[in-house]
Amino acid sequence: MKYAIIHLADIHYRKEEPEGALRVIKALIQDLKEQKETLLGYDLYIAITGDIVFAGTDNEAYSSFNREFSQKLNDVGLTKDRRMIVRGNHDLDRVSIEQDFESYQTTISEKIKNERKFNNFASCTNKF
Repeated sequence: MKYAIIHLADIHYRKEEPEGALRVIKALIQDLKEQKETLLGYDLYIAITGDIVFAGTDNEAYSSFNREFSQKLNDVGLTKDRRMIVRGNHDLDRVSIEQDFESYQTTISEKIKNERKFNNFASCTNKF
């Protein structure tokens, strides 16, 4: 089996600037459709790495991005099981981490000793 991974990074989506983001998303979806045609016989995945939104405290930006992007990816055949997402520094909710920094530091140092526990801890957000 052949695999193809499309890599997308540093989107920095802002809900207050949807015109620019929507134009880019539309062009990206068109390109994905064209890539899919040239990659016949490949199992296609997408990796979205880092800085999906401009500010991790902006929950509405994630919702807006998801509304604009998720269904379009589904239509191309890149369903949730074909998406890999890695958070970036802009995706952190720095305010909540700063408020309870010692707790995060303790939890991370405990969880990092066991990969499964760390992965479960790292995926505790509903934003993705």
